[in-house]
Amino acid sequence: MPAGIFISYRRHDALKEARAIFEKLSREFGAGQVFIDLEGLDYGVDFVESLDRQLQHCEVMLALIGPGWLDSPDGHGGRRLDDANDPVRFELRTALQRNIRVVPVLFDGAPMPRTADLPADLEALARRNKIDLDFHRFDADIGRLIGSLRKILLPEPVSEPVPAPPAVEPAVVAKVTEPVVPAPASAPVPEPEPTPAPAK
Repeated sequence: MPAGIFISYRRHDALKEARAIFEKLSREFGAGQVFIDLEGLDYGVDFVESLDRQLQHCEVMLALIGPGWLDSPDGHGGRRLDDANDPVRFELRTALQRNIRVVPVLFDGAPMPRTADLPADLEALARRNKIDLDFHRFDADIGRLIGSLRKILLPEPVSEPVPAPPAVEPAVVAKVTEPVVPAPASAPVPEPEPTPAPAK
């Protein structure tokens, strides 16, 4: 299954470093989320088709650049990077053309490649923000890289504002008028009878 992180490197220049980064990232994100070509392709496999499959869901490419990356010889008196079919150049060119995030990872004091040192189709690499990896402080440096990758691969969901509940009209309570009950008429108070005068 295509992975979200693709590690691009030269075997003779960065095999040990690439393996260490792969193992660390695999523990953090899961082995299925990190792709590295440690053994090479099987015989007869089309490199372009294989790379196309691997980059289908790739979100980040880590370009490992050591001291010998830029001037790696092709065995014919030239640079491997000047060969349009050089696998590393092909990986980077494809990622840049697809607007995949490419992160230069420099180690062993390697300088950042300048635009003038790169083939035309890789010039955009010189403008990418780099990270320096010192294996004497590997945990700290790889920790910074992991933090950055988390923001890319596992962005925090944006919480949408919860709409306010609709205003409730106050209920109109009908005022019940109680009937007025007249007070009962008071019984007439009888007048006292006259007391007869005593006989003289």
